[in-house]
Amino acid sequence: MVLKKKRKTTVASEPAEAEAEATAEPFEAPPTPKSEPAPAPAREKAPKWRPPSQEEKEKAEEEAIAMIRKGLQDNPDAQKNGQPYIPEDWVRKMKPILGGYKKFVENSPHFFVKHGDLPAQYTVHVQAEGNHGKKKLVETKPAWELEMQKVWMSYCRATAKEKRSAVAFADKARDVARYTAAPDKGETKGHVKEKKRKAEAGAEPEGKKKKKKKTA
Repeated sequence: MVLKKKRKTTVASEPAEAEAEATAEPFEAPPTPKSEPAPAPAREKAPKWRPPSQEEKEKAEEEAIAMIRKGLQDNPDAQKNGQPYIPEDWVRKMKPILGGYKKFVENSPHFFVKHGDLPAQYTVHVQAEGNHGKKKLVETKPAWELEMQKVWMSYCRATAKEKRSAVAFADKARDVARYTAAPDKGETKGHVKEKKRKAEAGAEPEGKKKKKKKTA
């Protein structure tokens, strides 16, 4: 019977193992590659604005007249509330070429405008066929009255609703007219100042009269 010799195994001492662990380089994981952000899509440049040609204006004007005529004919009650009939496609299609709607119908010989009590209130009407090319039959108010309406709207925007007063507004308008009135023909600055002083004195409440200075 043959006996196999056992191999001797050497066991490393604890100090040797500790030294080997101390001198071993630490393990580092390989760096992960950074993903670069995707490039932003290139923006399409908007076409440069150019003024419409005369041919484009004439074509758009013919189309606008037909559009407004048809709209007024198909919607006879559209302006009963005092607001104008405006075609749906005007802002998108016609305004870039012909401008604002109100200005267009006011200047067009095919229509005339009736103004309401407020600047935004007006109605559009078809001009009689025989009056095309003649003086427009525009029912309008004096320019100063329309400006007064704008001033009233500005007053309402600047004043709280509970503090608005038509009487106070009218009084202020009267004062402005009194103090800024142009001098009459032949009047000097001294006359104007005297009229202003008398107007201010007349505006004082009764009972508050100026005391006369005693003369020695």
